[in-house]
Amino acid sequence: MNVGKVARLTLGLLFVLFGLQGLTGFMGERMLPEIANSAIEMIDGLLFVRPFLALLTILTGILLLADRLVPVAAGVGFVIILAAIIYHVVFHPKGIMFALLGLIAWGVLIYDYRREFRMIFMREKRVAREQ
Repeated sequence: MNVGKVARLTLGLLFVLFGLQGLTGFMGERMLPEIANSAIEMIDGLLFVRPFLALLTILTGILLLADRLVPVAAGVGFVIILAAIIYHVVFHPKGIMFALLGLIAWGVLIYDYRREFRMIFMREKRVAREQ
């Protein structure tokens, strides 16, 4: 098993696990700082935002675990990881460990799929080819 596959599976499991936590709360209530609780209550006040984000996170994790549309899942996953890191830096620094683990796994995954992302970074050649 190569490092890229381990990173993909790790990221997929993290997304499914924390997506299910956001949807069902199966891990139970956590003791969060008051400001973190206020941020979560604000998001809950936006009706369908929290379930939508949880379902998107679960779907992204399933795609990674199934090894389907991995570049698309990696793109969506980056936004999810970035949001998690920002949340933990601003509201709950003690819980940042899994977000950083996700960022590391994402970096390894992107490196492993670098050929699929090459066209994004090669604008000059693409424009020259179109003319």
